[in-house]
Amino acid sequence: MLPTIEEALNELKIAEHLNPGPWVKHSMNTGVAARNIAEKVPGLNSEKAYIVGLMHDIGRRAGITDIPTHVYDGYKYCMEKLEDI
Repeated sequence: MLPTIEEALNELKIAEHLNPGPWVKHSMNTGVAARNIAEKVPGLNSEKAYIVGLMHDIGRRAGITDIPTHVYDGYKYCMEKLEDI
């Protein structure tokens, strides 16, 4: 289940508290870029694109910066969140 925009922004805020850094602003910029692109492409949902852009680096919340690890950590975190639903 995709989080709402408010939930995604809150997750990013929590993640920034756990691991501050430029990756947070990067994630926000990615969300805006994804939304802007989706608005121009018929059939894409700009709200969903924004949310996915915001959350794309959520695995960095654990402080891991290498690509394979933070991708897997992000996957595990999101799967845990799904189990809580």
